[in-house]
Amino acid sequence: MSDNVEIQKLSEEEAKSTKNDTVFVRFMKENWISILLMIYILSPIDLIPEAILPVIGQTDDFVVGLLEVMRRWYLFKKNKQSE
Repeated sequence: MSDNVEIQKLSEEEAKSTKNDTVFVRFMKENWISILLMIYILSPIDLIPEAILPVIGQTDDFVVGLLEVMRRWYLFKKNKQSE
């Protein structure tokens, strides 16, 4: 009898951890591009360095941010239409 109770407790704990894993995995699948782009924007390494070309150097950060906003807007509209 106690073995069944222990097995049930273990299966409940496994279910909770699986649920948490799926939430994290789903979050990463949906947001991995955004995370990478934020790292790129905040990092000191750029395609066009600000030290060499100050105005143009900031443009690549702006363009990357703008493309991410456009991508998010597209995904928002796409999800809204599918509902």
